[in-house]
Amino acid sequence: MDFASPVNETLMGPDVARSPAIAAYLISDQFQSPLALGVTTFLTAIVSFLAYQLYRPPVHKQSPAFISDSLPILGSFGFITRHWSFWQGAMKESKTGNFSFWLGKKHVVGVSGTAARKMFYEHPNLDLVTAQILLCFGTHFWPPIHEIFSPTGNRIRNNTHFLRTLLGFMKTAKLERCLPSLIKDARTEYEELLPKNPSGVVNSPELWRTIFRQNARLFLADDIANDPKLFERACSHLDVTLHTFTPFYALCHWLPEPGMIRRRLARRGMQRITRELYQSRMKNGTIYKDDPLQTMIDNGDSEDYITEFCVSAAFITTTNAHIIVAQMVNTMAIHTDWQEKVYREIVAAANRHSRDKEALLVDRLSSIPLSTWETAFPSLELCLEEVVRVWTSFASGRYNASPEPIPIPGSDEVIPGYTFAVYNSTELNFNEKLYPRPTKFDPMRFTEGRQEYKQEPHGFFGWGTGVHPCAGMRWAKLQQFIIVAHALALYKWTSCDVDGKPDPYAAQRQGLDADLDSDKPFALPPAYCKMEPRQRA
Repeated sequence: MDFASPVNETLMGPDVARSPAIAAYLISDQFQSPLALGVTTFLTAIVSFLAYQLYRPPVHKQSPAFISDSLPILGSFGFITRHWSFWQGAMKESKTGNFSFWLGKKHVVGVSGTAARKMFYEHPNLDLVTAQILLCFGTHFWPPIHEIFSPTGNRIRNNTHFLRTLLGFMKTAKLERCLPSLIKDARTEYEELLPKNPSGVVNSPELWRTIFRQNARLFLADDIANDPKLFERACSHLDVTLHTFTPFYALCHWLPEPGMIRRRLARRGMQRITRELYQSRMKNGTIYKDDPLQTMIDNGDSEDYITEFCVSAAFITTTNAHIIVAQMVNTMAIHTDWQEKVYREIVAAANRHSRDKEALLVDRLSSIPLSTWETAFPSLELCLEEVVRVWTSFASGRYNASPEPIPIPGSDEVIPGYTFAVYNSTELNFNEKLYPRPTKFDPMRFTEGRQEYKQEPHGFFGWGTGVHPCAGMRWAKLQQFIIVAHALALYKWTSCDVDGKPDPYAAQRQGLDADLDSDKPFALPPAYCKMEPRQRA
């Protein structure tokens, strides 16, 4: 039986189909032409690609309902570019306070409310590290996730090579070894501000290099902190990873957008610096016998582990800290009453420990021991808590690393297995019940007798909470105290415009709820401050 006959007749008609010569000619002409074959292959590839991108895998039947704010292929692009208004829109659509959306092919579940927040921060199967794939900035391009971030052993917390190494560098003995250099870094950088800015006007978000120099000294290598050329080289790479926003990365990893290319090149640049230092030390040794890099080498860490740790630590330890220090300086300039309270605490601490009462205040700061730096500035700590509250308002991600669905309290919905979940801490940080008048700068809300945020579990998110608290909180606070103390010891600060004219509306313009929808969350708006050298104190 000729099974091809009906097909041939259907495609080419009975007369043509009965003529093998004509059929062969047509087949050859239509299907073997290089141009036709190329066009057909190209169109087939395009259709297949679009079909694959448009396809969405089935989801668990108890997943929260999907929202309408979505685009073909990309999914909910607003989650990336309109953080808070996207969230508010999703909440209006949701009947339960929870919702689903797509980021490319990733199914993401948004949760809200007190009970869901508790589950989100406490559930042991919700993994923080894997969820960083949702970030559109930084130095990591996961998957695959490097081994130094993989849990090992039976410890629940601090169970990765990265965290154990990081915490080792923040032990008291290490901090005391570095303290004189950390103090010198802050003093030198801020003493140089006025010569570099004769008008006395600085834009506080540009003051981040002090943060990185100190972090390099504590977590990377003294070579980077001490060598001006190497430091500038590292800064140029870190600047890209800190401030380059790639909105399509969380949606389509394969898309070679320019920002992603710059981020990858910057990561390679930091890797190259670390490897050069490692190889030089392995060959020639070093004068820095106790710095972080040498400590890791002496511990037997591999070049690969050391490189990944240094590249990651450079970004992780600087990303939030460089935002907070800019806002701390800006806050001192705007709220001069608090600036004066903090300044008096700095003077008192210096006087308690300095033998030379006639020395400049900035000289006396070097006499303050570590224990005093960590405990002697209650007003400064209150201001820091308030600034941290506001500037940790964003969507946090987790990943259900198990195949089992996680019930969402207060509903019959679940976070399916192997699915991402997000919670937006803006809902918490600007909650009128927990933070009355939340857009007002009010450090006193953290004092005994207030602390309204303690009415609910995990009412303060600023330093992390639940099973993933901020591992670097000790150094993060100490660093802010050292830098702000030197800034105030050297200068009086006032808020101004770009020309140095006083800005009487700075407090209103600061607007603690501003930029919640910024599509460049780490490119801070200008915050101009004017420095006036202090008289002898």
